Amino acid sequence: RDDISKTYTDAEVKEIPDYEWINYDDAELKLTSGEETILKYIPEQWMIVVPIAISSVFAGLVAIFCILVYIPSYVNSVLKLRCGKLPSLHDPYIGILRKSGDNVGTVVGNMVFSLMGASFMSFLIVFVPVFVVCWPITRDVVTTVAAIGIGIGSTMAMKILGQSFFRAVNFRGLYRIRPASANMVNLFFECWYTGIGLLVVITRLAIFITAGALWLGRIDVDFLHPNVKVMGVNLDSIPDAFKRNMLVHEAHSHPYIDRLGGMYLRRLRHGDKFGSVSGANWRALFVIGLMPWLIKHRVTTDEVAVLMKAKGTGQGEEVEEIVVEAVEAAK
Repeated sequence: RDDISKTYTDAEVKEIPDYEWINYDDAELKLTSGEETILKYIPEQWMIVVPIAISSVFAGLVAIFCILVYIPSYVNSVLKLRCGKLPSLHDPYIGILRKSGDNVGTVVGNMVFSLMGASFMSFLIVFVPVFVVCWPITRDVVTTVAAIGIGIGSTMAMKILGQSFFRAVNFRGLYRIRPASANMVNLFFECWYTGIGLLVVITRLAIFITAGALWLGRIDVDFLHPNVKVMGVNLDSIPDAFKRNMLVHEAHSHPYIDRLGGMYLRRLRHGDKFGSVSGANWRALFVIGLMPWLIKHRVTTDEVAVLMKAKGTGQGEEVEEIVVEAVEAAK
């Protein structure tokens, strides 16, 4: 093999690996097997094109998802805020958001660059595994890892089946109906979990990296729980700008604010003609005719005044009793 002018038979040529061939003066010469060369480490064109194509498609899907999810997410958050599922005035965190209403200008920049970061990270997460599979240098390692993964997956499936069986036999909810058998089974699974503890750490790390890459493009939701802090500092405060932007718009366009502002403006325009007693009576008739179940939530000032006049102007608990009695009378 040291003589490049040597003529090889067809059988010998077929045994030569692909990465040991080069094109030199239109003649295919075999590199010496003992010579370390960088040429065999250079991937072929398809080994680069295929991972780029697959990862580009995945990154594009992630970008489209991040773009399309903002509108329904914003609408969902607004509806939750208006119905009270999201705390508002009673939440002390709202006071923190109210102090920096000018920071809503950071939302657009955060959205654009977070989207770019999520697309890039998604590209890398898909590109690296696909390239490792396509590259001959690392293909053997991938095969070994895949074999180990299949073996571990088989034992995991057996563990799930066995655990389901023993759980049904030894437990009823949180109670052990067969303490001795349950203790032996628990000891067995504790030893088993100790043996695969490193795998759990690796799996959890992979999940965190993947989820972080996907949620990097979303600033409308918290990726880290608010209790995840370092020395009292919130590690993921970027979604606060999105929440602050929502609160700023709701402070001007919330149905209650809009209705209250309209009432004030009509009062200024029409004076005593607006909000008269006759108008209140007509509204009461409207409620009684179409929504009579709302009457139990309505306590008029006249009812409270009559009861207070009959019982005297009480203080503290006496006033509360008068109001409760007025509510019962309204029912």
